[in-house]
Amino acid sequence: GEPSAAGPSEADVKKCENVIERAKEDNPLDDPYLTLNVTDSATTAEIRRAYRKLSLELHPDKHNKALCGEEAQKAFTNIVNAHELLSDPDRRAAFDMFGDGDAESFNTQWEYEEYGRKSSKNFYSGSRHITNIDEKLWKSMGEQGKKARAKRVWIIEFYAPWCGACQSFTPTFKDLAKKIAEHEPSELDDWYGVDIEVGAVNCELNANLCQREFNIRKYPTIRLVSPAYGTQHELNTGGADDMKEAAYEISAEWLWLFSRAQVEEVESRPAFQEMVMESESFHIVLFMDGETCGPCRSAKTNALRLSAGLMGSGADARVSFVNCGRDTEVRKFCTDEVGIQGTGWAPQVRGYAAGSEEVKGEVGFAGELLYNANEVPPHAALRMIESIVRLSSKVDEAEGAMDGGGGGK
Repeated sequence: GEPSAAGPSEADVKKCENVIERAKEDNPLDDPYLTLNVTDSATTAEIRRAYRKLSLELHPDKHNKALCGEEAQKAFTNIVNAHELLSDPDRRAAFDMFGDGDAESFNTQWEYEEYGRKSSKNFYSGSRHITNIDEKLWKSMGEQGKKARAKRVWIIEFYAPWCGACQSFTPTFKDLAKKIAEHEPSELDDWYGVDIEVGAVNCELNANLCQREFNIRKYPTIRLVSPAYGTQHELNTGGADDMKEAAYEISAEWLWLFSRAQVEEVESRPAFQEMVMESESFHIVLFMDGETCGPCRSAKTNALRLSAGLMGSGADARVSFVNCGRDTEVRKFCTDEVGIQGTGWAPQVRGYAAGSEEVKGEVGFAGELLYNANEVPPHAALRMIESIVRLSSKVDEAEGAMDGGGGGK
């Protein structure tokens, strides 16, 4: 391995090229199987044989020290560390479950920050059935989904690496992902075109995505989400079979809603004037402080349900939404003319009478607040609104029939 007076040989250069490439691994424990060139199903004997072969090939004494001595030492240390992890049954099991052979468990984030904070690894690195979602990928999924109005629905786990409950839940979530991947579509699935993917978000690495976009309050949280339509539903962290059944049932309902409901976005003040204030129909308008917050997604889902429920009822009613966080002009409209103050407020649903702006009276752009989210659960309130609108349309029909039925009053 020592250099000759004539310089390194061609064989030395070739061997060093391999070592230099292997030394580029920042952390071999990110994937010890890859470091040792074995699969995750390799037996202990297979791992031992692979280690012996590589240790002979990469030992620093077998390389030109001047040419690649430092890299050879690093490459050799990498395979030693990978072998140590996979040779320990407990560490290997922890890596297979959490992607970390030295994972620590804590009950609260305070404990983690006070005593741990050693790792923020993704639990599902290398998983064949689970996509690791970060902020950049989520933004791309949303943009692509809106353009194509894609029917794809995602089951997403939001977790923190320090969370003991998340670590315990990992095998169940992997089982769920496997069952989804192997799912044989039913007639209902085919009819609606149900397409479910499984993803996971490490909230320690993607805090903004978890807090600002999804308003995650506990770990683990499992959400069913449509990036294209902005709907979401929280699933109970039960068994894999129960979660899978619930996911397909809810996805089928959503796709029915997407095909039937008509919920238009009102994108500006002039559009609001035309679509709502000058409309001859009764209008129910959802105001949201952005489209991505957790309560906003739930409100959007409920608005779709309301619209779908009113379709075919005979009621002359329309459902729309305003994203007050769309731009500064819309924000100013929501604040100054609708009368919604501050930021970070819960979604509001307001009603606007049918007829001209004069008919709508003094309430003007503010409309009538239809319920208080602090007093009535939103999904229950919107069911009541649907029933009231249906009943009022029946009353209008009856009065119309009386007026035109002869005899007069």
